[in-house]
Amino acid sequence: MDGKAIVVPPTGSCIQICSPGPHAIRAAQPGYNDIEQTVEVRDRELAKVSLPWKRIVPTTLMIVSPGSHIGVRLELDGKEIFHAVDRAWTEACSPGQHRIRAYRPNYDEYEQAVDVPKNQGTKVELMWHRVGSPPLDPARVAKSISSWTSQSRAVAPLPKPPA
Repeated sequence: MDGKAIVVPPTGSCIQICSPGPHAIRAAQPGYNDIEQTVEVRDRELAKVSLPWKRIVPTTLMIVSPGSHIGVRLELDGKEIFHAVDRAWTEACSPGQHRIRAYRPNYDEYEQAVDVPKNQGTKVELMWHRVGSPPLDPARVAKSISSWTSQSRAVAPLPKPPA
């Protein structure tokens, strides 16, 4: 408060004696947004302050593989990842542009660029294409990317490297 640190007890409430007038409050708590607000304290009155904490969603990429995950290999930005729990892999990542590459026996290599927003969870459902089948609809591929809090912007698939 007013640039001075105050330790709030585990009960979550405390009383501070201060002079009348405006006071700047800044509150921080790991995993939550920082809060800054000004409180007007009147002479001989108790000013109650309620802090609107909002949990920060970590920037996370979830990759879901429909069907069997046996033999599936995943790469994120050229680094192999494989955190398999059933058919989903979750990876903490920095916000921004990322490239997913996935391999599955008897299916074409899957490659997709995705823009991961800050403090949101982004889900990508792998759109497997069996070798020799007709091509996938690009609109369907774009819909395979979603966010926990809002629609994420899909980026065009990256071209396959020359064989």
